[in-house]
Amino acid sequence: MGAGAGALALDRCPISVVGARVLRPRLPSPHLSERCEPMSQHNQCSVPGCPKPRFGHGLCNMHYSRQRSGKPIGGPEPLTQRYEGETCLAPGCDNPRLDRKLCSMHRFRVKRHGSLEPPAPRSGERHPLWVGDAVSYDGMHFRLKAEFGVASTHLCPCGAQAEQWAYQHTDPNERFQAGDGPYSTDPDHYLPMCRPCHRQLDGGAP
Repeated sequence: MGAGAGALALDRCPISVVGARVLRPRLPSPHLSERCEPMSQHNQCSVPGCPKPRFGHGLCNMHYSRQRSGKPIGGPEPLTQRYEGETCLAPGCDNPRLDRKLCSMHRFRVKRHGSLEPPAPRSGERHPLWVGDAVSYDGMHFRLKAEFGVASTHLCPCGAQAEQWAYQHTDPNERFQAGDGPYSTDPDHYLPMCRPCHRQLDGGAP
C-alpha cells in the first residue's frame, strides 16, 4: 500500500495514538439525527390532531396510558379540558368537573370509600389506636376534651370559670396511676372545675 493510500485511509477513519492506545472516534448513533430533527409525521402520536411525540405503540404518553388502563383513547385534548366550565354532579358541589360526572374530591371518595359522602371521623372507638378501658390518666383527659371540649368553656359548680376536668372520686371501679393519682375511665365521673375547687376536692388546701 502506498503512502497516498494510507493517507486516504486515515482521512476516512481518523485515529489518534496516545501512548500505546489507539483512540478511534465514536461514531454517531443512527437514531441521534432523528432526535435532533424537528418532529415529523413518523414520530408523532398517531391520534389525529395530537402533536405529542410517540411513547409506545404509536401513541404518546397520555393516550398510551389511557389505552393501558382500558379507557377510551379520546381526542388530542386532556380529559380535564373536555369538561371545562362544567361543575360536579354531586349534590351541593360546585367544584369543577374532572370527568364525565365528578370533581377530583368526589371521584376520590367513590374510589376509596365507595360513597359520595365524607367518611366518618376516625375518633373514639373508630380510631385504630383505641384502647377502651385500658386508657391512661392522660388519655382519659384527652377523651374528655375531645367529647366535651376544654374545661374553660364551662362553669365550675361554684359559678366561677372552670379550668380543669376534675375526677369526682365516685367511681367504684376507679383506677390509680403512679405520679398522677386516682382516675376513672367513665366520663360521667368528671366535672369541669376551677383550680381552688379542684384542689379542695382532691384533699388539698383551698
